[in-house]
Amino acid sequence: ACAFIPSHGQRIVAGSNVSPHNKYPWIAFLTYLDSPSGQGSLINDRTIVTTATIVESMPVIVHIRALLGVYNRTDASESITSNEISTTLAHPGYKTTNQFADNIGLLILKDPLTSFQPICLPFAITESLTAPKATVVGWGASYPNGPLAEVLQEAELQMHAPSICQTVSSQVSSKNLCGESPQLIPNAANTCTGDGGDALVLKNGTSWELIGVALDIAEFECGKTRLPAMFTSVAHYLEWIATYGPGCLCHKG
Repeated sequence: ACAFIPSHGQRIVAGSNVSPHNKYPWIAFLTYLDSPSGQGSLINDRTIVTTATIVESMPVIVHIRALLGVYNRTDASESITSNEISTTLAHPGYKTTNQFADNIGLLILKDPLTSFQPICLPFAITESLTAPKATVVGWGASYPNGPLAEVLQEAELQMHAPSICQTVSSQVSSKNLCGESPQLIPNAANTCTGDGGDALVLKNGTSWELIGVALDIAEFECGKTRLPAMFTSVAHYLEWIATYGPGCLCHKG
């Protein structure tokens, strides 16, 4: 079964610590040469979805680790699993000259997990596009080029219509999602430095669905410019993920 929503700790506050600690068991903290490199989401027993930007920033596979079970990334006493990677894949349509287009990638674990809680993939494109609100999860900095948060963060975003997202840049397409905090206040919810690969998730009954992967766009300056947080829409890449992301078939449940 995919990640089950517990019956407590469901109220989302902009930029708040995740509670309970194990609320998002599928979130992966990625490192390269033991330094933070981004986030990803576990979708089955061996496949992690992230961005193509992150994949291409980690060229030597033996130096990549995907850490599962992380909550406070500075707490050495946490029980986490450090997973080696066998294969990395950036979408073939991705180009560094356009950070918005086809910016999605996969990491394949060297050893399939025997105990895991993946996140569900969306069933259809329309499901993602009609969501009025969604939640972003990650360790991103609270200001440009600032240090990563120690504790896993979550924030609720008001999602925009595709037509609004496409006014941000001529490079934005229908394969992107965007959203921002409805609160016009300092430090309102948004994505920031280090949020690349963050999961944009949606509640569907008793499960979470991965509808977007956060793009770390430097010029957006953590929402200060009032530009929305930008995401790759996962629903547009379901066939590609199914083709190149090996692993067990994980149903909603």
